[in-house]
Amino acid sequence: MTESKPPAKAARATRGREAAPRDQEAKCLDRWLAERKLDPYGSREGTMYAGGTPLFDERTGRRVDRLEYVYKKHPEARAACAAKPAGR
Repeated sequence: MTESKPPAKAARATRGREAAPRDQEAKCLDRWLAERKLDPYGSREGTMYAGGTPLFDERTGRRVDRLEYVYKKHPEARAACAAKPAGR
């Protein structure tokens, strides 16, 4: 008889595998931004944001993913750091 992981443990294990490439991508992006003297959101260092972050739209209540936000502003950062799809 084969033992299987409980669903919660299996889900955490899967998230862990997915998080590692995402963490590496975020670290790459942070290095890319620092090399260009940009803040974590891709703007000049010292930029001030209403509400403390450009990732939250107070009008809609929606939050934007930081990596996607920066990639939209700086497509060259995506080329340098974005995880490549499997098989490519």
